[in-house]
Amino acid sequence: MSARRVGAAILLLVGPKGSGKTTLGRALGELPGATFLDVEAVARRELAARGGVLDQVYVDGVLDATVAEARAQLVTTRRLALETTGAFDGAARYLARLRALAPVILIRVRAGLETCARRIAARDASRQVAIPDDMIRAMHRRCEALTWPWDLVIDNDPPQTPAAVVARVSAYLEGRA
Repeated sequence: MSARRVGAAILLLVGPKGSGKTTLGRALGELPGATFLDVEAVARRELAARGGVLDQVYVDGVLDATVAEARAQLVTTRRLALETTGAFDGAARYLARLRALAPVILIRVRAGLETCARRIAARDASRQVAIPDDMIRAMHRRCEALTWPWDLVIDNDPPQTPAAVVARVSAYLEGRA
């Protein structure tokens, strides 16, 4: 069990792989009192520990490690930006675990499948978990089907500038204060 940090908030960017969540999350991590938790780095560590096996044990390990890192970072930061596709079994349970740490601002990041595939192909392969094309398509469909209570929706196809997204999120946060 963990106590919620008073005044803290988790900025959870939810969107398909390749939608721009990491770029936007890094920009949000530059806000005063904010930090970005690089979930992709957590996933790469967990995948290496699992010997490269992509299965439910891997997914559970990533979720457990992400929640543990979020808990640790919320000790020293007011706002924590992190990302997820939400396209996995247990996504609602993961969201509940994050909400136990701090209020969660749900930010949907949208981009078409073709755009996402193009962005993924252009990335440095050493900085991401390699996902087969059929899994990327399935994750995109599952992500688009999510019906969570979004606080903000960012259409990132074509890509918005990180500064524009930061301004929009900042305005939303100021309106909540």
